[in-house]
Amino acid sequence: MDNKNYECCLRRIKMKLEDLLKQSKLDEAKKNHEGAEIAFGTGYFVDPSGKLYDIGEKITHEGWANKRGQTVNDLIDRGWTRMRNFNSSTMNYVQGDSNNINNIWYLIDLADHVGKNRIIFWVGRHRFDLSKRDGKWESDDGRGIEELTESKLRTTSPIFA
Repeated sequence: MDNKNYECCLRRIKMKLEDLLKQSKLDEAKKNHEGAEIAFGTGYFVDPSGKLYDIGEKITHEGWANKRGQTVNDLIDRGWTRMRNFNSSTMNYVQGDSNNINNIWYLIDLADHVGKNRIIFWVGRHRFDLSKRDGKWESDDGRGIEELTESKLRTTSPIFA
């Protein structure tokens, strides 16, 4: 094996080990609902009225909801939006879930607030990948936000002033 192939194999092995370590940290954080800042970053919920809840870095969304006698799915079914600002070098994006496509504006607010250029948003089983290009948010299939949202206009108030 020549030196170039050897270095390539070493890089692949290193990447695989890093992936296994990250997955191990994720699994541990999910089990404990604590220490999640290692894997998850800062979490938020937005209730149906638009009130922002900063759940912090040391608990999962599920752990936060459970402490209030709920599950994440209960909250999402009732119109809440779950958001996470991932802060690691390999997961540098904002992700969220909701039952309403119009709540994508909350994720845009968060991404703009923390300086992220990528959003992954789940509405039910539908995934939307968004990127900010030339100061404008677009889905990865080229559609603008106005084309994605049902109302064509922003219906939520900004959550970060």
